[in-house]
Amino acid sequence: MTNKDRREYFRIFTSRLVTFTVEGHTYRGVVGNAGDNGVFITTRGNFSVGQGISMTFESPIFGNEERSGMIIWVGSQEKGIGVEFKNVLDTREITS
Repeated sequence: MTNKDRREYFRIFTSRLVTFTVEGHTYRGVVGNAGDNGVFITTRGNFSVGQGISMTFESPIFGNEERSGMIIWVGSQEKGIGVEFKNVLDTREITS
C-alpha cells in the first residue's frame, strides 16, 4: 500500500475474528484495523508479500462476509499481515 492509498482510504480500529486461507492452509486471526481497500490481520504464520488470500469475516449484523485479496506487507515487529482487497469494501461490513 502506498502513502497515497493510506491518505485516500479512512481506516478504523476494530477487533473482529477472521478465518483466512493462504496457499491451501487455513488460519484464524483478528482484524486490527480496516479500510475500504484492505485490512490488517493480527496473526502468526509464515507469509510472503504477493500471496493470494481468501477471508471470511464474522459479523453479527451482516453474517459471514467473504473477500479475497493479496498480502501486501508482512509485519516484522507487529505480528500480522496487511491485505489489499481485490474489490473495495464498505468497512461497515467488517466493523458492525
